[in-house]
This record gives sequence, structure tokens and C-alpha cells, in this order.
Amino acid sequence: MGPAFNRLWAGSIVSNLADGVLIAAAPLLAITLTDSTVLISIIGAMVMLPWLLFAIPIGAMVDRVDRRFILASSNVIRSAVVGVLALGVATAM
Repeated sequence: MGPAFNRLWAGSIVSNLADGVLIAAAPLLAITLTDSTVLISIIGAMVMLPWLLFAIPIGAMVDRVDRRFILASSNVIRSAVVGVLALGVATAM
């Protein structure tokens, strides 16, 4: 099919693997923090909540806006979130 398809396929595999690891790891992390089964099940449900709430609106936006702009903006936002998180950890907030 070509090298472009192979890159797309590999990216999809890595993304799905990361999602699976997150779905499995979030409840395991919750187990280390609490013994409440209700809280652990809520954490498991909350992991998928952003996908449930934002998948359709974001998909509609991606169909209408320039993909390069969306990619650049999402990377800037992601970098800012990681920077704020690192700053919070460094200053012990």
C-alpha cells in the first residue's frame, strides 16, 4: 500500500496501544491510592469520559478546519499542559 499507509498504520497501532495501557493502568493506580471499590470503578469510567464527550465535536471540527493548524495548536496546548504540570511538581503545589 505504500510508505504513507505504513506510517499511518503504525501510528494507529501505537495510539491504540497507549489507550489500552491507560485503560488498564488507571484502575491499578487507583488501587494503590484507595481501597474503595466505588472510587476505583469511578476512575475506570472517568478514563473514557473525555472520549465520550469530545469525540464527535472534535471530529466535526477537524473536518472543517485546516489540519496543520489543528496539529500545531494541539501540540502547543499539550506542551503547555505538560509545562504547567512540571512547574507544579517542581514547586510542590
